[in-house]
Amino acid sequence: MDSLRRLKDLLAELDVEQTHPAKRDHSLFYRIIKEEILSPKSPFIKRVPPIEFVIYAIKNIVAAPLSSSRIPDLLHLLTIAEFYRGRTLDYARNASTWNGYYTKDNEQNENALVCLSATEAAFLKKLENKNTAFRKVYIAILCTCCQLDMHLLWTASPLSITDFLVRFNEYFPSLNEYRNIESNPIFRYGLSEEESAKLQDIGLTCCEFVQDSVEWAMENKGDGQRLHDVFQGEQFQETFRRPCQDAQIYSLIKFFLDHVALAAKGVNEMFIQNED
Repeated sequence: MDSLRRLKDLLAELDVEQTHPAKRDHSLFYRIIKEEILSPKSPFIKRVPPIEFVIYAIKNIVAAPLSSSRIPDLLHLLTIAEFYRGRTLDYARNASTWNGYYTKDNEQNENALVCLSATEAAFLKKLENKNTAFRKVYIAILCTCCQLDMHLLWTASPLSITDFLVRFNEYFPSLNEYRNIESNPIFRYGLSEEESAKLQDIGLTCCEFVQDSVEWAMENKGDGQRLHDVFQGEQFQETFRRPCQDAQIYSLIKFFLDHVALAAKGVNEMFIQNED
């Protein structure tokens, strides 16, 4: 797995947040990906990409102004990051359980096994304690991205009703009783009833936005002016502000990714560092 190690080392040196990223470093990264990772003989063709790659891809997307063309990819990658967080949590829970068992067993056994240090055990416990909070962060990011995507599509110039409706049906299928094609993005899988309900509420908010924006535009458009032209006006944008600014969503995503990276790194170093 020398290719993977080379890429991880390279990723550790890259800074996608800097104003002028080093193109030489990025081009080297892309070349290794193309020649060694995406090769038909590569073992990575049929496995989930390493978390370092996922985080790199997400940061590349959010480093630039968010657009409706990139948000579906962003949601897909965020779902993979959440998968990693869940898998890491499973490792942490299993390790904590067995550590507790063998710690007690060692008290009565002369052939004592090596158990987790107090620092390691505390780290794993902290991951468990933070699970609910970071799941809420993840769901908040999903809801925010979906709402922002709908806003961007509806106020795009030129406006494409088709693009808007296709994306709306993907994000909020339960709100369209006439849909006849099931096309659920992966982030919808694994949602609890409560989480699905929150996403549906976002869909209803988007419906209200569309209705209110059309009513406002009809009342304020000039003679011969098209509705989507009104959407581009400063007064409209002041009345119907974006659900969030890029800096806000970037900050929330970075907070989430920093935790995922720290958790994965910590557990990997404890238990699975030789799997790569």
